[in-house]
Amino acid sequence: GDTRRAAWSFGFCTVLLESES
Repeated sequence: GDTRRAAWSFGFCTVLLESES
């Protein structure tokens, strides 16, 4: 599976959301 890729994508999205808010 792409567990690492999923975690990276989730983390990246979270960082973007926190940066924009």
